[in-house]
Amino acid sequence: MADDSKTEIAEFGRWLRGLNFSVMPAMAMAAAAELGLFGRLLVPTAARDLARETGCSARGLVLLLDALTGLQVIQKQDDRYFLTEKARHFLGTGDVDSFEPFLMHLHQIAPGWLDMAEVIRRGAPHQREADDGRYVNLTRGLAATNRPMADLLQRRFPDPPPQKILDVGCGASSWSRPFVVAEPGARGFALDRPAVLDGAAKVFLGEVGLLDRYTFLPGDFWETDWGRDYDLVILGHLCHSLGPEQIVALLRRANAALGPGGRVAVIDFIADETRQEVLFPLLFALNMLVHTDQGRTYTEGEYRSFMVEAGLNPTERLDLTEAVGLAALIARAG
Repeated sequence: MADDSKTEIAEFGRWLRGLNFSVMPAMAMAAAAELGLFGRLLVPTAARDLARETGCSARGLVLLLDALTGLQVIQKQDDRYFLTEKARHFLGTGDVDSFEPFLMHLHQIAPGWLDMAEVIRRGAPHQREADDGRYVNLTRGLAATNRPMADLLQRRFPDPPPQKILDVGCGASSWSRPFVVAEPGARGFALDRPAVLDGAAKVFLGEVGLLDRYTFLPGDFWETDWGRDYDLVILGHLCHSLGPEQIVALLRRANAALGPGGRVAVIDFIADETRQEVLFPLLFALNMLVHTDQGRTYTEGEYRSFMVEAGLNPTERLDLTEAVGLAALIARAG
């Protein structure tokens, strides 16, 4: 056997050995977020004091804090722990830039992944109780994690700048926010479940001073009246939860809501055409398998065919981060 082949086999073996423990860092971070530790670690704090303040066991806290120290999320001096300087930009802030809701969402989706083999046997998603709080954590977390990509989308979006923007399944309205900020006369329209609007969109938009420039449309996006004459309809992180026929139906609704020259932006993780080169969209398709009836990730070619079937004219693709295949696919009103 050639030396190169032996090296590749050895590397694959190391990858397999590490895979069994790869979930541990994420779960440790999620536990710290759920326990509210990061905000308490803005100042050096002893584990015994944290235990008293949180009601947690001292033994458990010490082991968790030491693990987070190993991950270089926190530092330790003597018996006191505190957030590293780089971590302070994302954790412990308690504001719209906090990644903590996104970490807590991990605890909410983990049971579905643990049930994956049974999901594949049954051909049906993981069963869970309805919980709008799950979407609040997810959408508030996405407002922080997607902010750089949302700003990039607005900067690269083709002229003319949209003035009337509908954000469907808006979550915290993170995708429409940069467009409203960029144009003094622009107005946003946020459509989502009442609990999500109240717990995410209104909180986020209030913190960035945009509440008075938004109209809120509470309800299910299949049933609620979207309105008319929009310059831009945004479908952000929405289509991956739907099957092909549902996506076409949604795009038809978007087309009907556009004014002359209006555009639709589908923002999602786009699989490569062979479904073998870009990893994250393929893994995310499994997340949709365990949590939805028909959802998955789609290729650019599939989305273009959906758009054409819905009467739209596909125009361009704007890559937002190639590492995970996140892109915006733009189409004009038919």
